[in-house]
Parts: sequence; C-alpha cells; structure tokens
Amino acid sequence: MSRLIYLFVISFWSAVLTSCGGESIPVATVVPQLSAPANRWADDVGRYLGGMPAKPGSKLEAVHQDPLFKQHSAGFDDSWLNFEKSRQPAMQRFQRSELTEAPFKGATIFYPFGGPDTLTAITFFPDNSNYLLIGLEPPGALPSEENLREKPLGAYLPKIRGVMNSLLTKSFFVTQSMSEQVRGQITDGLLPLMLVQLVRTRNTVLGILPVTLDDKGELVERKQAGTGIAGVLIEFQRDGVEGKKRLVYLSANLSNEPLRKNQPMLSFLSKQKPMVTYFKAASYLCHRVNFSFVREQILELSSAVLGDDSGIPYKYYDPAVWNVQLYGKYDKPYGSFQKVLELRQPALKAAYDAAGVKPLDFPIGYGFSRIPANLLLAKKK
Repeated sequence: MSRLIYLFVISFWSAVLTSCGGESIPVATVVPQLSAPANRWADDVGRYLGGMPAKPGSKLEAVHQDPLFKQHSAGFDDSWLNFEKSRQPAMQRFQRSELTEAPFKGATIFYPFGGPDTLTAITFFPDNSNYLLIGLEPPGALPSEENLREKPLGAYLPKIRGVMNSLLTKSFFVTQSMSEQVRGQITDGLLPLMLVQLVRTRNTVLGILPVTLDDKGELVERKQAGTGIAGVLIEFQRDGVEGKKRLVYLSANLSNEPLRKNQPMLSFLSKQKPMVTYFKAASYLCHRVNFSFVREQILELSSAVLGDDSGIPYKYYDPAVWNVQLYGKYDKPYGSFQKVLELRQPALKAAYDAAGVKPLDFPIGYGFSRIPANLLLAKKK
C-alpha cells in the first residue's frame, strides 16, 4: 500500500468514526512497517564477496572474470559444498521433525549473541519471515563500487573467505578474532558477511537500510552515524519462492545495566511476540549474574527457546511453564569453560542421564566434532 493511499484510508475512517454519535472516537495509531529501498548493488556485493556468479547487468560482472576472483570462487565453493554435504542435511532433517508447526510458524526468530550468523538461523527456521540478530559488533555499511575496486583481490577476498571459514567448519564465529576483523581489518562491520550468507543460501537481497530505534522502540531509518542504536535492515527473498523476508541486526550490549537503561530496546523486544529464541556458542552469558535481566526477558517473551548448554541454564525452565526436550549428549562445558565450576549444570546432567533424550546426528556449538553436541528445546505450555 502506498503511503498516500494509507493516509487516505486512515483519514477516511477517522472521519467516519468521528461522525458516529457526534463524538470523536479515538483511533489507534497504526505505524507502517519500515521498508528498505530496493538495492540491486547489495545483492551484487553479496555474490561478489561470496564467490557466486554475477547476475546479468551486475556492475562487478567484469571483475568476476579475474583469475583471482575465480580462485576465490573455487575456494568458497569447496568449503560451502562441504557444509551442504556434511552438516546441512542433518540440520534440515532436525528442522523438519522438531521445528515445524506451532510455536514456530509466524514467529520472529530472536538470536541474541548471534552476531552475523544468518546461516544457522535460516537453516533451522527457513520458513519464518522475520529474524532479529543482536551482537556487540557494528553493522557496518555497504561497500561502494570504488571501495571494492580499490581493494587488492588477492588479499581481500581470501580474508573474507577466512572469516566465514570458522562458521562453516566450527559452526560458530570465534568472537575475539571476528570482532577484530570486522572493526576495520577486513570490513567496517557485519553487513558484508550477512550478505554473503544470504546469497549463498539461495536468496536474493532486495534492499538494505541503516536503522535505529526511536524512543518508543520503533524501528526507524538511521540517518546519522554515531547516534543511538546502530543497526541494519535487510530485506530478501528466497529464490523461486514468493514472499519478502526481513532480517534486522542491532548492535547492543545485553548485560544488565545497559539493557535496563535501554528502554527503546526493551520496548522493541516486547513487540516481537510471537518470538522464538535461539542460542549457540553464547559464551555462557545467560549463566552469569550480570546477564540475568536479558535471561528473564527471554523467558517471559519467548514461546519457545532452542539452544545448546551455553544458553539459558536448564534449571530456569520451570516444569510448570515449559515442556523441555533434550537432544544429543551432555557431560560438562567444553574447553576453557569447563574450568568454571558455576557453568556446570548438575540438573542438566541428571536430565540427560534419564530417559527420553533424543539423538542428535550433527555437530554444533563448542567442542565441534570433539565432543558430542547437545540441544535443548523448551516450549511454553
């Protein structure tokens, strides 16, 4: 609906309601959903950085013929094909058997501490239309044609591939190294990495828009850098399938004090219902006292939570409120995390030792391929 028609409809019904009985009847304010302007260049950039063939008419079509680009493309094809053959089929089987119907249909997929990991969100929740990812890293901007042409292909493209390699081989981005790489070493933020994953998962990027939150927690265009919450809206469409999808990434600190003061973020989160939350390789943040507030918000707002043991501890899922299904195997946290006694979950270990645990036939999360993986699915009653 065009803005002109929208305003006419609102004005018409306001007049009708006012005329009824001679008294003015309050009309609820309807806020049109923010939309990203069409941007063919965003899709072209994603395909270029992701080693995908250029579409006809791309401004980067000539660069795709460069031998260095072809090396990049071949390398990306190999690593992506390995994911598609090894892990993705099992993840898709899990999705079809465990993550369909209610409460997943029509829900916003909330991925706190997810950074730019659109690949996992889309693989587990392919039929959803709204995704919300939050991390500390800046969203960044779409590189210009001039900027891309200035970068030496032989150095820049392998670095892009290297950043993505962690997700494809370990199932998660290594936070410290990724944070350094997307704060100026390789890119100025996460947007290029998200575009790569979208086009590689057979989507077409339709448009992007820098966004922030206003005082009421509404998503609005971000017109000035350095003010308010920095974020980006990406609109995309699955190739060959009708229907526009939306991905919002917001850079925000979710620890207690900053989040309690962040009224726009709290208001925005409250508007995402129905909401399904997902955790993976989340540094056990929601186990810690200084992340108790976001944990409480997630348990209140979510109709379902899926995640590994680094997400919300098992003990917080009240049996009177939640139905919990466990998958895979759990013994204790992996690597350096196992030294922190507070992160061990005796209640979760006891639940895994009991009957009713379902198998998990793909590695995911910390300890990738070195220890058995685990997932917990909690559905609100």
